[in-house]
Amino acid sequence: MAQATTVTPLDHLVKVLKLGEPSAYRNHTY
Repeated sequence: MAQATTVTPLDHLVKVLKLGEPSAYRNHTY
């Protein structure tokens, strides 16, 4: 969450897509 101010919702989704699992996104909570 250190870059939460610079990460846009689109970048947020890109990370989720790269992970391939929404559950992983929830566990990491970027």
